[in-house]
Amino acid sequence: MTPEPIPVHPAYLFVPAVRPEFAAKAAASGASAVIVDLEDSVPTSRKAEARTLLSTALAGIHAAGLTACVRVNNEPALLDDDLAAAAAAKADVVVLPKAEDPRAIAAVAATLTAAESATARPISLELQIETALGLQQAFELAPASDRVVAMMLGTEDFSTALDIDPDDPDTDLTWAHGRVLLAARAAGVTPYGILERFSDFTDIAAYEIAARRSRAFGYLGTYCIHPRQVDIALAEYGVTAEQVNHAHRVLEAYAAAEAEGRSAVAFEGRMVDRPVAERARRLLARATRTPVPSQQESSA
Repeated sequence: MTPEPIPVHPAYLFVPAVRPEFAAKAAASGASAVIVDLEDSVPTSRKAEARTLLSTALAGIHAAGLTACVRVNNEPALLDDDLAAAAAAKADVVVLPKAEDPRAIAAVAATLTAAESATARPISLELQIETALGLQQAFELAPASDRVVAMMLGTEDFSTALDIDPDDPDTDLTWAHGRVLLAARAAGVTPYGILERFSDFTDIAAYEIAARRSRAFGYLGTYCIHPRQVDIALAEYGVTAEQVNHAHRVLEAYAAAEAEGRSAVAFEGRMVDRPVAERARRLLARATRTPVPSQQESSA
């Protein structure tokens, strides 16, 4: 069963599966999607318990009208049980950490196909690139299954794999982000991420600068580790009403120029040609899959 395209989400909020009260708060946080985590935020001794809590957590997320995601453990002893639990809980998306083998992606997709037979609910895959091999294989991972809809670089684990300190101000992983971004775009899937690591969720000003820079870099959304980051991610990665209105005006001007046999037109002090018009079309397409703040919201 091939999943339908999921919305482009400016802000994913992580919550641990063993804290169901956090899932309820996340559903009311304004996030565009919630990831219920079975992996790093759950102690090994509580993995089985976490699976039993998924259905309640995801039901609340769905009731709020949000996309419900589950991050699984990419380990042989845990993966199949996690996938079964995610499917039974009616997850919209499975987030697969430490993705590095295209054959393993295909196997996960096959497992989801079997699990879906009981729920009739298609499940998408989002891949986290967190190892050196995963980054090397990024261009093969994204097209490994038509379930894959997004990719991101997991900077914490990736830094560990490279034996570097992500908190060191001299650490620069832009080169790795660039490879993930290109691999995602080449495969036609959504690139998510933020260029800096933010374990200090209280530094809102720095997070805002980083989110704006990351959107300019090419990412379309990011993961949040605390509700106070959500509004910033929505503002920086989301599509505003002003942007939508401007894109419509650009396309109207370009269409008028084409009708007159011209391939470019001066519009509001700038030249509009085919690439500019195409960016406007893409923004409008993304706006249909992204929350669009009102003018008042976007200026707040």
